[in-house]
Amino acid sequence: MRALSNFCFLLLLLSARLALAITPESGWWWNPQESGRGFSIEVQDRTIFMAGFLYTEQGAPFWFTAAGSYDDNANLFQADMTQFRNGQCITCGYRAPQQGALLGRVELRFRSPTQATLTWPGGTVAIERQIYGMRAGVEKLLGTFSFSTAGSTGSVHFGNWLTFSRSRVDATLGTVVEGFTENNRAAVASLTRDGGSVLVLVDSSTSFLQLYQIPLSFLGTRDGLGLWTSYLKSSATVPTPTALAHFARILPSISAAAKTIRAEPVSTEQMALMEQLMTIEARKQTSAAPMSDALSSEVRALQTILQIGVARAQSSQP
Repeated sequence: MRALSNFCFLLLLLSARLALAITPESGWWWNPQESGRGFSIEVQDRTIFMAGFLYTEQGAPFWFTAAGSYDDNANLFQADMTQFRNGQCITCGYRAPQQGALLGRVELRFRSPTQATLTWPGGTVAIERQIYGMRAGVEKLLGTFSFSTAGSTGSVHFGNWLTFSRSRVDATLGTVVEGFTENNRAAVASLTRDGGSVLVLVDSSTSFLQLYQIPLSFLGTRDGLGLWTSYLKSSATVPTPTALAHFARILPSISAAAKTIRAEPVSTEQMALMEQLMTIEARKQTSAAPMSDALSSEVRALQTILQIGVARAQSSQP
């Protein structure tokens, strides 16, 4: 019950921080319990084009399309379902298809970039972005991502290029992915025990850590949204992430990252500046509530793993 309340609190907090409406991911969507039919959803600005492939009562395949505006205030798409027939066959010359009868209305109400509720003449069904060419869970982060946040006040921006290059199983946290920043500082990530979100911990400077918490439903295949905080390594408590953060996949694979990114350590002057900025941010977070004991213990376990990565990075420097 506590795990569920923590997850719900995170979603409510993220929703309260969102300055932008949900942008659904373009791609194939389905209900995993109803394999055999699915939906292609393409989003361009505030317009959605949707196609569904399914079957007639006699078992013959057919498809429909729907197109219209996307209400990003309500995260809602509604349109007529249209059928076309007598078009070009695979070996035929082109001929324009003819529009058939309307099949009814379709509605998509998005709960996150990768989850929606579909309502149509067939009833109501939950659908989600189909993941078929990449790993699930925290291993989605294998590759290179840009993480950014405006901090707790919006006056100081923080960002990292994080390359997660390997995964391993930890006795306490389960699967953990390990990597490094653009400055060859350590970064680690793991799923929370309730499976509802991902924790990303970054060794950002000499004295400070940065923590991202990302609801799993907002961890898309290309980008996503989460919450951010920073705190002193010597702090007795871990503050609850409250600042809105965004991340996007820069490079699609570990091999591409290895060919493109060459991590370089920061200079003494750069590190001093980072320490000053993090100190300013810490002063603004004096009223932040501490994380729950359960989540805090998970972050501390992640921090222990991070220290191993820090030692590894330091030993590899000339």
